[in-house]
Amino acid sequence: MRLMLNTSIFIIAALTLAGCGDNKTETTNSEDIKTASSTIKSTQKLVTPENYIRAEDDFSFFDFQLRAGGKINEFFYITEPTPLDQQSVVRMNKDTLYAGAVVDTEGGATVTIPEFPDDRYFSVYVVDNDHYATAVFYESGTHALPNTTKYQAVIQRIQLLAPDDPADVALVNELKRKLSFLQIVMTLFQSQTGIRHQCLNFALTMKKSFKNSRNTKLIGWVKKEKLTNKAAT
Repeated sequence: MRLMLNTSIFIIAALTLAGCGDNKTETTNSEDIKTASSTIKSTQKLVTPENYIRAEDDFSFFDFQLRAGGKINEFFYITEPTPLDQQSVVRMNKDTLYAGAVVDTEGGATVTIPEFPDDRYFSVYVVDNDHYATAVFYESGTHALPNTTKYQAVIQRIQLLAPDDPADVALVNELKRKLSFLQIVMTLFQSQTGIRHQCLNFALTMKKSFKNSRNTKLIGWVKKEKLTNKAAT
């Protein structure tokens, strides 16, 4: 059973935008990202109410892939705590380091989580291309990734016991790199150039439509009240 979690898109968005902030993100430089983007087949689509969720996830999935050097089934890492005044969204934690990847699950794929040296919190959170949270792993070992959609976003979250201690930050960064994937298919996620602009335009259109609809209903209600009051007098 798949659960639709409201936090899914915020976690993905946080990781997507955090890579653009001042906190250190281990990824490729801008020229490498441009090169990676140009080598991946582009796909354009019209964003509609029916496909808006998929379009938002497409944008985030492709961004994950770019930040992993244009590679599928590879993590990109946020290597330092996110300052509270630089959060992309309010849900990011100062005592957590994150990493994200897009995995091609066609034909089967697994993620292996190493044994941890202490009792610190960790989780591997999986979200599919339809914005459903398909799994959350809290235990070490090898876990099969769901294949509800061909591509799944895999997000690491590991607790920092001492966020201000460089040694603890280094330890968590080392632990993050021990997570690994095993998969059969490695097809790059298609380029989503221009999809973000379409999503924003769609959201603006829907906002205006909602406002106009609300105003129309309000005007109708006021007219009805005036007629009712007039009839009563």
